[in-house]
Amino acid sequence: MDSNQIRERLLRDESIREKIHRRAYEIYIQRGGTEGRAHEDWFQAENEIVAPLVEAEMQRLAETMQTALDSKSTETTTEAPKKTSRRKSAKKSEENKLAEEPTEAPRSKSKKSTTAKPARRTKKTVEETL
Repeated sequence: MDSNQIRERLLRDESIREKIHRRAYEIYIQRGGTEGRAHEDWFQAENEIVAPLVEAEMQRLAETMQTALDSKSTETTTEAPKKTSRRKSAKKSEENKLAEEPTEAPRSKSKKSTTAKPARRTKKTVEETL
């Protein structure tokens, strides 16, 4: 929507036209009430009343459009990590499954450890030592 469309919409509003009418009359009185310049008074009043409203409306539209663009940008930005995190979580699930599977402890190729376990005493070994 451009400024001319906004201006036309505002000029169709009865309350806006009433404000313009009052302001045009004020201008007429201020210049001494001389006849023959009613159109000039009306156009001046119209510009004084409508121009700030058009400017404010254009500003609101620009802010609304910017907010919409920002929210779309945020949605796009937040969607990308979700896709990545799904892949990561799938990968983690596979890793967790592998970790849960029982595995044998790796065997060492080196010789037995140098620290010996104490021998279990049995009845036979006790009798032999006596």
